[in-house]
Amino acid sequence: MSGCRPAAEPGVDLTLASQYLLAGLVIGVIYSLMALGITFIYSVMKMINWAMGEFFMIGSYVQYVLIVSVVGRCGPCTSA
Repeated sequence: MSGCRPAAEPGVDLTLASQYLLAGLVIGVIYSLMALGITFIYSVMKMINWAMGEFFMIGSYVQYVLIVSVVGRCGPCTSA
């Protein structure tokens, strides 16, 4: 495990901080769209559709499989 990653330089990397910011915004938009969809369904039907959570999970698993098949697994020491 000693040769896995180089030592990090002190300070904040602007590229990494901007990636974190963008990832947080994307996740926030996804959550707000999910909440908006549930709100619209509830306002029309006057009933909570519990199956929407299942569709969100199926979509998440499909997205994960597609990303892993196209990009590959990412993480520390995947090449070792």
